[in-house]
Amino acid sequence: MILVATATGLEMEPLLSRLDAVSGLEPFCVGMGPVEAAARLARHLASLPALPAALLLVGVGGAYPDSGLGIGDLAVAATEVLADTGVRLRDRLEPFDESRLPLCTRFRLDPELGRQAAAILARAGRPCPAAAFATVAATSGTTAAGLAIRDQFRVAVENMEGAAVARVCQLFGVPLVELRAMSNLVQDRDQASWDLPAACLKAAEAGALVAAALAGHGDLPL
Repeated sequence: MILVATATGLEMEPLLSRLDAVSGLEPFCVGMGPVEAAARLARHLASLPALPAALLLVGVGGAYPDSGLGIGDLAVAATEVLADTGVRLRDRLEPFDESRLPLCTRFRLDPELGRQAAAILARAGRPCPAAAFATVAATSGTTAAGLAIRDQFRVAVENMEGAAVARVCQLFGVPLVELRAMSNLVQDRDQASWDLPAACLKAAEAGALVAAALAGHGDLPL
C-alpha cells in the first residue's frame, strides 16, 4: 500500500478525483504546519496494521528567488530542512548544535523514489527537477526573509510540512517522496499574484501519475 498525503483538503480533492479507480493507495491529510503534520501522521502510522511501502507527499509550495522555478512549476524534494528551528539572531538564524542536542533538522529523502517520480513525470512531459526544500512554521512574508532562508540553507522551495513528515517517516522506516507545484514566489506578500487553484491542480495531476505508477498501475492517462 502507498500512503498518499496532502496537507489540506484543497490539495487532496483534485488528487482523489484522479485516483478513484486506482487500488493500493490510501489518502491521508496530515494537516497544515510541522506540528500538526507530525502529530497526525505519527498517530496514523501507529494505528495501521502494516506500514505502507512508501509515502507520497503532494502539495503546493513557494519558490525562492533565483531558484529557477516559477509559478506552476513542479519540483521533487531531494532534501528537507527545518529552517526556523534554532536561535533567531539579528541577521540570521543560528541552528542548534546537533552534535550536542538530540535533534534532527536535516533530512535526505529517498533518492530512488525521487528519481522514479522525476522519470514518471518526464515521460508525461511534466519536468520535475530535484531541489532542496525548506520547512517553516511561519511562511516568509517578505523578500528579505525568503532570501535569508534561501541563502543560509541553499534551498529552492518553501513549505510547511515536508521536514516534519520526513522525520516521522524516518522514525517509522517508511520511504518518502515529496513533490510540490509552485503556487507563488517567496517575496513581499502579494496574494493577488498567487495561483493556488492552478498549483493544486498541477500538483494533483503530477501526484496521480506518480501514485498510480508506484502502486503498479503504470502511467495514468490524464
